[in-house]
Amino acid sequence: MPSLRLAAVLLIGFVLRVGLCAYHPFAAYAGTRLELSTPVTSWKALQEGIYLYDQGLDPYEGTIFRQAPLLLMLFRAIPEYFVPATFALADLGTALALVGVAYIKNKDRKEAPLDPWWIALIVLMNPLSVLSTAARSTTCLSNLCLALALLGAASGSVVSAACAFSFSMHLSMPIILLPALVVLLNRAQKESMSTTIKQVLPVLLVHQGSLLFASRIYTDSWTFLRTYAAPLVVQDLTPNIGLYWYFFIEMFDHFRNFFLLVFQAHLACYALPITLKLRFNPLLAFTVLAGIFSTFKAYPSVGDTAFYHSLLALHPELAPHMRHPLFTIMAHLYTLLLLPIFHYLWLYAGSGNSNFYYASTLVWALANGLGVMDTLSAGVKRRFLWELKQEGHEALQEDWETPNKEDWTLVNQ
Repeated sequence: MPSLRLAAVLLIGFVLRVGLCAYHPFAAYAGTRLELSTPVTSWKALQEGIYLYDQGLDPYEGTIFRQAPLLLMLFRAIPEYFVPATFALADLGTALALVGVAYIKNKDRKEAPLDPWWIALIVLMNPLSVLSTAARSTTCLSNLCLALALLGAASGSVVSAACAFSFSMHLSMPIILLPALVVLLNRAQKESMSTTIKQVLPVLLVHQGSLLFASRIYTDSWTFLRTYAAPLVVQDLTPNIGLYWYFFIEMFDHFRNFFLLVFQAHLACYALPITLKLRFNPLLAFTVLAGIFSTFKAYPSVGDTAFYHSLLALHPELAPHMRHPLFTIMAHLYTLLLLPIFHYLWLYAGSGNSNFYYASTLVWALANGLGVMDTLSAGVKRRFLWELKQEGHEALQEDWETPNKEDWTLVNQ
């Protein structure tokens, strides 16, 4: 029965995505939404890059195309009629990879085992994921690579984890997730950390070097390296749901480099502290860092947030320890209503300005931040209670069943 449910969820998710992607009016409209596509994930920009390449021009010479040569090779080779199925299969691959992680987690899990079909349901029926795929955003391919890297690390496979993460770096540069991935791989291998690092880094560097060499041969120049620089230098200030575009539009050029360094350092500074704090649960560390990355990267979309939500499905044990899940959910829903409304008021009705839309992106970042902080605090709280129980002390537990009683109470374990 569970396998039938899983197959049904996979089939429905695939058909739904193929149908929306193949329906050109909806796909074209979704591809124009700032919440679903960014300058580095847009299907329209990818088509322009393919057209320039077919005309014998270097697509990376201008400022239009900033996507990986791997995508250029892939979608030049795929027939147009198979493109919807390609994006749908990418999401199915992400779901299956996370289902595989759930199976591995169940081996060491003392609570009720994770239900694979439920994991797949959360991944594939998330409206943010469905809409992102319908817009043909290449974010779903980046998410697939990250999910495969996570599966490889959880299973203790150095080659699969490093190669999949190298592909994700080639597509979206999620470098802050690497420490948590290495710790997860180390736990699966049950070896010393130095041994794991010595195994991972050579494979990662060799694979990344191979991608660079192949890209150089394919494009016949080194201009494709601008793809790697795009999320770092943030030259394209097309509006999106991130925090960079408006800030750097208003920024004086004299101060641009300084604040660019501040923004990038702010994103990078989370990687090691959170990985060390959550070293007892590297999968949770990866989840928290994925949420941070989806909030503070230069060109985020709702597809990045959908991947964070998919990872949360692997941690149902945290739900009783979360303080304000309902408020966080409502903040996300509220912002998803604000974003298209303020976008319309700004660009179509003419009764608003860019401040309206940027204000809604700030609320979106706040909602994401609340979710990440709640996840982090729930993980730390659960670990604290477990340590108290292991020491034989009286554990602190919160009584969620008694109305209007939110104080900590002592209960015997």
